[in-house]
Amino acid sequence: MKFASTCFAALIAVLSLGLSDATAKPAKGSVALPDTVDDFRLTDQDLHSHQLSLLSDAKAVVLITQQNSCPVSRNIASSVKALQDQYAAKGIEFMMLNSTPSDQREDIVAEAKSYGYDLPILMDTNQLVGEQLGVTRSAEVIVINPKNWKIVYR
Repeated sequence: MKFASTCFAALIAVLSLGLSDATAKPAKGSVALPDTVDDFRLTDQDLHSHQLSLLSDAKAVVLITQQNSCPVSRNIASSVKALQDQYAAKGIEFMMLNSTPSDQREDIVAEAKSYGYDLPILMDTNQLVGEQLGVTRSAEVIVINPKNWKIVYR
């Protein structure tokens, strides 16, 4: 649970600073991560289409990686809900990204209901968006500035 509280404390700090252009840098010796994100369109668990570029009016876009049966993803469910409740009215868009090919849509829907997720879970079955973003684990938080598509927090 320490991971979730640290991660969300940093997220709140970034959001309250008004999305500075400073990005989180990878740890020494790790793979270089992208500074920006390319436009993409993915379907969510309810078969609604979401295109990143259509969120350009948002103050920020928050992507949280999700994987079914992952204890970390499950443990942060209440924190995600609290952040969504607090910041959605301020123009912050929250979505989850599931880049796990073995997670079927019906199972994602069931997991979302079981853990109280009421936000889009984008199904990245071909892992193209996850690969573009350098995603390596579940419960990873990526904050995007929709004015210039820079990743301002990871």
